[in-house]
Amino acid sequence: MSEVRRRAWQTRRERYGAKGHSGQYRQAALCPTCERLRAEIDKLRQRLDETVTRETGQDR
Repeated sequence: MSEVRRRAWQTRRERYGAKGHSGQYRQAALCPTCERLRAEIDKLRQRLDETVTRETGQDR
C-alpha cells in the first residue's frame, strides 16, 4: 500500500474509529408500504426507459 493511502486510512480511523467510516453503508429495512412503492417506482422507471429507447430509435 502506498504511503499516501496508508496515511489516508490512518486519518479516517482517527476520525471515525476502527471501521474508517461514520455509519453503515447498507440501507435500513423499509416498511412494507415503502417496499411496494419502491417496486412500483422501479417498474415505472423500466417502462420509461423502454419507451425512451423505442422512441429515440436506440432499440435497433
